[in-house]
Amino acid sequence: MKFKNSLKISAKNRKEAQNVYKLLKPEMQKSDRFSSKIEKLKNIVVINITAEDAVALRSVMNSYLRILSMKENVDELQ
Repeated sequence: MKFKNSLKISAKNRKEAQNVYKLLKPEMQKSDRFSSKIEKLKNIVVINITAEDAVALRSVMNSYLRILSMKENVDELQ
């Protein structure tokens, strides 16, 4: 069984979307248990994830969400 999910991040504008894209692009990976791809469409960043099992999918999703949470906290400090 394959597990698929995507994260869609709606940015305020194209510049913020570009910043999110640049932040997450180096984190895109492929392994024997999952693969992830990122794309930017105007002010939306989409991360598509395919995993071999639910544990791998949850782990990958949590990793990306943790990074986004840290970015959100940094933005609030500024």
